Amino acid sequence: MLPLAYLEWSESLGRVEQHLLDAYVSREELFLRKLVNATVIRNRMFEHSSNESESNRRHAVYVKPFREFDIATYGTAIWKHAFEFCDISDSLEAVFCIWHNGDFVAEPMTFGLLEPMDIAQLLLDHYLIEMGKTYEVLYTVLDNERKKVLFFLKEVMD
Repeated sequence: MLPLAYLEWSESLGRVEQHLLDAYVSREELFLRKLVNATVIRNRMFEHSSNESESNRRHAVYVKPFREFDIATYGTAIWKHAFEFCDISDSLEAVFCIWHNGDFVAEPMTFGLLEPMDIAQLLLDHYLIEMGKTYEVLYTVLDNERKKVLFFLKEVMD
């Protein structure tokens, strides 16, 4: 297991403002955690600013509070849906939220995601194709307590 720290970085102060969370994670889960755009920690969403590793033994994710108005069109809906779910998974699980009529709707997808590395592999893609439909990945959020990785998607129309 690898140590991972989430640190709130203040751009105006030029330093760490707050140590938010320490976690010990597998290499696969570390990869996933560094790839998402934001993480929910203790019911607060933080946008990732940067990642670092020290001798590949200690890892850090620098974050800042999520501001929904920074993400044009989708920010408010992303924030709303990140806190909409209350179920907790036994292990990391992907949830797909599709943009439809001005809001996101959770829909099942059949990507066969069983392990953190399966989810991490999807996080590398800008577009996902499911049943002949192409979706653009708009934003991704890890909910640390609920063990959910939220994919916010928009169908690409020809």
